[in-house]
Amino acid sequence: MSLAKELRKLADRIEGTGLFKARKMGIALKHLALFERVRALSEINTVFDVGANCGHFSSAAAKCFPATAVYTFEPLTVCQADLHEVQRRLATPWEPLKCLRMTTHPPAACCQ
Repeated sequence: MSLAKELRKLADRIEGTGLFKARKMGIALKHLALFERVRALSEINTVFDVGANCGHFSSAAAKCFPATAVYTFEPLTVCQADLHEVQRRLATPWEPLKCLRMTTHPPAACCQ
């Protein structure tokens, strides 16, 4: 078999898993697979990430569901800076309000 055919087969297998799409979006393949299954079931308007840690899931949700509000909750104050950095990265010059879609909430009084 020619090299071109082998490369085409390989590309088809990779694209079949969604790997190319996930890398293009900058998210983990497992998150893309989950969000595509959820999207097939219903329309998503709001995402709550409770225990957001450094915001990987929240960031993926914001990228996969552009019109969705994403709310993050993280009781560990050491993670707050990472979450705010994710918010800052999601804001773009041509979409200045996009950062408002991801809202980080401070820890509850009982957790401080």
